[in-house]
Amino acid sequence: MSDDAASLSQAADVSEPAQGTPEYYQRQLDRLELELEGKGESKRDALDIKREYETWVALAESKGIDMREIQVSRLDPLRQLLQGRQLIEMQEPELLKVRDSMDAAEALSGAEGEIKKKWIELIDLTLELQRRARSHPALLTIYVVRCQSTGDVLRMAPMHMEWFAAWNDPGYLNTVILAPPGTGKTTCLFGQDLWDLARDSRLRILKQCGDLNTAEKRLAVVRLYVVSKRFRAVCPHVRLDSRLPDNAGSFTLMRTNVSQDATMEAAGATSNFQGAGFDIIEPDDLCPLKVRWEKSTRDRITQAFTGVTLMRRRDLTRSKVRYIATPWYNDDTTNRLMREIRDGKRPGWRALKFVVREDVDGIPIPPVDRPGLREELLALKRTDPVMYACACKMDTRDKLLRKLERIHYYDVSGGTDPLCPVEQRDYYRDLLGEIRGGQKWRVFDPAAGGADKTGDVLFAKTVRGRAGVLEANFYGLTADKVIEAVCGYAQKDENILIESQGPAKGIASMWALYFTQKLGPDFRKQIFFSGTRIRDSAGQSSGQNLAKEQRYFNCSPLLSSGVVLLPGKWESTELGPSLVCVEDPGLQELNDQLLNYPDVTNDDGVDCMSLFCNYHAGDLVRSVEPLARPRARGPAHRQTSTLYRVYAAQLAAGRLPRGGVSEAEMFSAA
Repeated sequence: MSDDAASLSQAADVSEPAQGTPEYYQRQLDRLELELEGKGESKRDALDIKREYETWVALAESKGIDMREIQVSRLDPLRQLLQGRQLIEMQEPELLKVRDSMDAAEALSGAEGEIKKKWIELIDLTLELQRRARSHPALLTIYVVRCQSTGDVLRMAPMHMEWFAAWNDPGYLNTVILAPPGTGKTTCLFGQDLWDLARDSRLRILKQCGDLNTAEKRLAVVRLYVVSKRFRAVCPHVRLDSRLPDNAGSFTLMRTNVSQDATMEAAGATSNFQGAGFDIIEPDDLCPLKVRWEKSTRDRITQAFTGVTLMRRRDLTRSKVRYIATPWYNDDTTNRLMREIRDGKRPGWRALKFVVREDVDGIPIPPVDRPGLREELLALKRTDPVMYACACKMDTRDKLLRKLERIHYYDVSGGTDPLCPVEQRDYYRDLLGEIRGGQKWRVFDPAAGGADKTGDVLFAKTVRGRAGVLEANFYGLTADKVIEAVCGYAQKDENILIESQGPAKGIASMWALYFTQKLGPDFRKQIFFSGTRIRDSAGQSSGQNLAKEQRYFNCSPLLSSGVVLLPGKWESTELGPSLVCVEDPGLQELNDQLLNYPDVTNDDGVDCMSLFCNYHAGDLVRSVEPLARPRARGPAHRQTSTLYRVYAAQLAAGRLPRGGVSEAEMFSAA
């Protein structure tokens, strides 16, 4: 043991330091060093002493205490530099000591004098960087935090500076920031956490992610930065409280107040946590990608966020919410929150959206400078435009998300409407007769939640493997009223198909008991309950239950090819007579839901359609050749067939006599 260490040991206070503190572990190491040099009372074997020494070092490291760092800090500042200590990791008092020592070395000249000058310049620069780091959260982040993938010093873009400005704007306590994945939202939030803890160690912060495991990983990163040498160099007063338990889900700083709650805690989107004392809540990507096809997950996360997380703020006039995310679905928690802010339902909230820009050629311009990112974004745009719209354009309502571009209609007049072309009247007369003579199936999608409506759609399944919608209704009635309606339909010799999967399964079970009492056991010959498993050509269910989006994706070809038709009427357009949906509120609602899904508020009609198509998958033909006609969408949208465009071009060039092509050919898709 060195003379310096011996003198330190002799000068130490006789009283033993508190267990778990750095001084306590250093006292044990000093004792073992004395014993190893034969200056202690014990005469143990040197190997046993070294093993105990390593054990104490490991115990200290498990508490986040770097014993080597403590031992180096006890050396003279110049010797610290010789031990490999970096200037950026040294605290201001140490740097000033080094600077004073070099200033005092007047005898240095020549090459040594130049080295001395460079060292003094570096020390002054380090002191200035530390001073600036204490002045702004973005500068503190640059000084302490490093890129998670490369370990390089962060390069702040204007976008990042806007984030820090929003998080520290006294005019808005709560902020929502939407930005593409990989742009540094989480990393910048780490730096903001360090800034907040440096200014007030009494704060309580909740770090919340989609799942608890992810939240614990991000909390662990903040903990590592708190104990890092760079952060201690700037904020030496911020220290972990080694006297309190430290685990994966929380950590506590040394603070002036006494509290049973940790400084920072981790939680998942739907975790159960107690208390109402958080000063800052940081939801970080609460919604995973699977919310695109799991409605139950969307609803569960939203309910937990609004009913649990937001209610855990200590003081609504001072507590802050920093919400960062990438939106994945038009009705997920993020988009619901954005709509509430836009509609003025959440005063004191501010929303910022940062999207990927594009040049005149449509090439994505990355918001941050990263090698290969532009090529990666361009590849994503070409291969998966839906994900590109969500993750890069921050637009879950993009038209590219829609699975269905057009719907076919049958003429409810049976070809008697004056606008119906003469050549097509027999076709539509026969089609209407075929649909009216089909087997009637009324499909119900029971309301499983307070915001849902019960969907009620009547289909007619023809012997040729087609189907036509006869009527559509959407009820906001109570369950008993809906049951009465079902019983009334059953007495009309209609087959009833009811969804019984997920939340609707329990509802269907209760309904079945009522139907047995009301209609007798024979009701099973007329009322059917179906899950969401896909059916084969024989009508047998197999495989796992399909999510809503996948079920609709499977049935959309039947709608786009004219296997399943909606009732229509003739309307005069610039392109000539065209069939559009009849003017009925229920049918119009169904038509809009099918065309605009998933950009819809209610999707009960979509559920009815996909349930019918899935249940009768073995009976409906997969391809037909209907008389396709362009669907009018107003004067600004001119949808023409290939044959009509060729005809118009030839007519304009004078190659065809007027009237050389029949009207039916003109408006038929090639």
